[in-house]
Amino acid sequence: MRVKSKKTAEQSLRESETRFRILFESSPDGIYATDLNGKIIDVNLAASLLHEMGKGELIGKKMLELVHADCLKDVENDLPSMLSGEISYYETSFRTGNETAVPVELRIRTVKYSNETAQMFYVRDVSERVRVGESFMESQRALSYFMSNLPGLAYRCLNDKKWTMKFVSQGCSNLTGYLPEDLIENRKISFGKIIQPEFQKNVWETKQEALKNEQAYQLEYKILTSTGKELWVWEQGRGVYNLTGKLMSCEGIIIDVDNLKQTEGALRESEVRFRSLIENVSSIAVQGFNKDRNLIFWNKASEALYGYSKEEAIGKNLEKLIIPEYSRQEVTNDIQTWIKTEKAIPDGEQGLKRKDGSIFEAHSSHVMFKNMHGEPEFYNLDVDLTELNQAKKELQKSIHDLKKTFEGTVLALMSAVEMRDPYTAGHQVGVAKLACAIARELRVEENQIEGIRIAGLLHDIGKINIPSEILTKPGALTDLEYQLMQMHPQFGFEILRTINFPWPIAQMVLQHHEKIDGSGYPQKLKRKKIILEAKIITVADVVEPMSSHRPYRPALGIDAALAEIKRGKGKQYEPDVVTACLKLFKEKGFTFG
Repeated sequence: MRVKSKKTAEQSLRESETRFRILFESSPDGIYATDLNGKIIDVNLAASLLHEMGKGELIGKKMLELVHADCLKDVENDLPSMLSGEISYYETSFRTGNETAVPVELRIRTVKYSNETAQMFYVRDVSERVRVGESFMESQRALSYFMSNLPGLAYRCLNDKKWTMKFVSQGCSNLTGYLPEDLIENRKISFGKIIQPEFQKNVWETKQEALKNEQAYQLEYKILTSTGKELWVWEQGRGVYNLTGKLMSCEGIIIDVDNLKQTEGALRESEVRFRSLIENVSSIAVQGFNKDRNLIFWNKASEALYGYSKEEAIGKNLEKLIIPEYSRQEVTNDIQTWIKTEKAIPDGEQGLKRKDGSIFEAHSSHVMFKNMHGEPEFYNLDVDLTELNQAKKELQKSIHDLKKTFEGTVLALMSAVEMRDPYTAGHQVGVAKLACAIARELRVEENQIEGIRIAGLLHDIGKINIPSEILTKPGALTDLEYQLMQMHPQFGFEILRTINFPWPIAQMVLQHHEKIDGSGYPQKLKRKKIILEAKIITVADVVEPMSSHRPYRPALGIDAALAEIKRGKGKQYEPDVVTACLKLFKEKGFTFG
């Protein structure tokens, strides 16, 4: 019997321990068991999740190690009082594995755990409660700030003709001149009394109708302030009903709209002036139409441009009147989209039709605005481009003729150099062609490439000042002759610098023998001091002559020329320019032919 009793006791103990473990692990709060030195000997799943750490990482740590650094000093000071029971409930912050602070509630109990005295720390994550509390406090602060800074007054009142106020915000003073306490319970004056008499009946009836239908109400009326000034105000309010549907009070806001009312008056005057202005402007044909696309406005310039009188045009469909048949459907679709979305049709040229059927080009702009009734009105502003287009054609012809003259001058200058140095005939054309191709490979803008082309054709213009016997000498030059030859970029610069090119042609010519390491001439410039256009022409001016035949030597060949610029890449020649040039020959099949 004694053995059976012992087994029964052991089974009961196991069952008790099992129940404890189930409760321990399933608790939504973190539970930490520590020895009397504060060393953790066991934790449940909730504790592990709170710290985002495994149980194995937590067991063995001191409990104080889990307190966030910002709170550690306070917890150390208060821990004795918590252990003694003097403090039964404590709020602090624990830390997660990545040092994030987690606000918690903490309770401590001394218990028997595995036949040993232990401290049980019960920890509840209160992050959500703290967040909600902070959110509530922020909402209260925002509400208080809003009520204090409301441009007007907020109120709660009884539904009587005195508008007996139960609450009035501080904005009351600025709006009415009366203090809030003057209006509450009608102590000094009722709000109903400061509503101007001619508005009282309509305001009351409109408000009652809305309340009867449990709808919000909007009112506009005048009040008389404490200083005797009349003010337009706008009110929006609603009824407050109990659970049975009984009206308990009204609440809403009242704001000063006096300036707005004055603005509306000024706007009406402005609209009259605007219509008078566009009615009589002579250079812009203005047509206005409504959302049905029927004309509502037709100024005198429209009469002159299209040939229809105002009486003939008003009420007619816009597209049928002035849009040619070939574009009518497209224009109709654009206008319908404009009316639907209120996004204006882009400005641009448009073919339009006169009363006699003739078609002309006009520049059309489009605007939409809402009239004083809030209804959209759409306006076209058309300018006849007939004379302007003719002038543009004449200007384009003049520009074309000027460009031909300019091109002829450049070619004449280039020919003058080739006449002095016939051995290198075609050299400048080849350099210009390769330089332009390199520039395009570098994605240089086309206008800038045109400048490079001109500079390529003229880069040796300075050789005009070099004696022809030096230019045509078949053998090696003497040191003195070579020094004189090196002056040709400077001579070219002097010839070109007074010409007002739209590109820095003179600088390109001056720098086309400069090298980025400073070994070039005539100024021994380096890197950023050399303009990109000159760097491009420099490489082209190396490749073209090396690959071309000369009377005094055979062509060295394109491979030798490319090997030369590859050798000098980053030293004498700009790396990007060399890369682009190599790509042209090796991948894109560039030729001088």
